[in-house]
Amino acid sequence: MVMWFNNPQARIQLLTKGHVFTLRPKIRRTGYEPLFYDNFEKKGTVLVTYLMEVNIDWWLEPYCNESGFLTIASWRAAAGDSRFLYRVDLTSLVSKKED
Repeated sequence: MVMWFNNPQARIQLLTKGHVFTLRPKIRRTGYEPLFYDNFEKKGTVLVTYLMEVNIDWWLEPYCNESGFLTIASWRAAAGDSRFLYRVDLTSLVSKKED
């Protein structure tokens, strides 16, 4: 599996702070995964950790400030029906090749 970060707010949080809390629509594999965004080139490696299934939005309060979003409402709007909360830690970035 791979971990995609197409949402710019969440991706910026991950790349600048080294971790992000993210909501996903399904239970997914945990552990080390390749990081992808923008295109189909691997950008790095992340460590994915499952935290919980979120059934009540206020459960997200302790995680919101490290999700990349300013409010739970904006996070939920971007995440849609996703309800499985994960912590994703950036472990490495792929070096850009110079021509």
